[in-house]
Amino acid sequence: MKELGIIINKNGEYKKFGKWKPIDKRKDKDTGNWHNEAFMHEVYKTSWFKNLGVQYNRKELHFQNQLDSFAKAGLVVILNIKYGTDKPGEFAYMIVLPNTITERQIDFFMRNELEFREYGKNIISFIDVFNIDEEYDVKEHFYNIDELYMYLHELKKKPKQKIMLR
Repeated sequence: MKELGIIINKNGEYKKFGKWKPIDKRKDKDTGNWHNEAFMHEVYKTSWFKNLGVQYNRKELHFQNQLDSFAKAGLVVILNIKYGTDKPGEFAYMIVLPNTITERQIDFFMRNELEFREYGKNIISFIDVFNIDEEYDVKEHFYNIDELYMYLHELKKKPKQKIMLR
């Protein structure tokens, strides 16, 4: 994954932001190297983001601390949290998704399956499926990208009504 993050709306449209670099090659002043700064400069100011309806607190919290608000708005957020050190304890992804994930959002994952699986191969990830009807209710946790894809493939097999984990 070449970017720091991707936000996917209900229609499967997405915005990528930031540029991933190994942690030792990032510069503090380069806003494209850090999740919060890249989000604020490349996504937050856009009309695309403003039309999503996310309850976003720009003044008190960083982007990474509000991911549940994105899921509650029906959005998927994929963050690249790899340090690039190849040391034990390395992490690949932090992903949040709503329990009302749409077919088009799932299709985004399916189109990128080989790349995402390869990037997260044998590396821990933090992936949460949020119940959008409750304040802070995580319905499912996954700790690697392969577990997420097993879940998504199961959802794809379900009838084409409303995909929702209860």
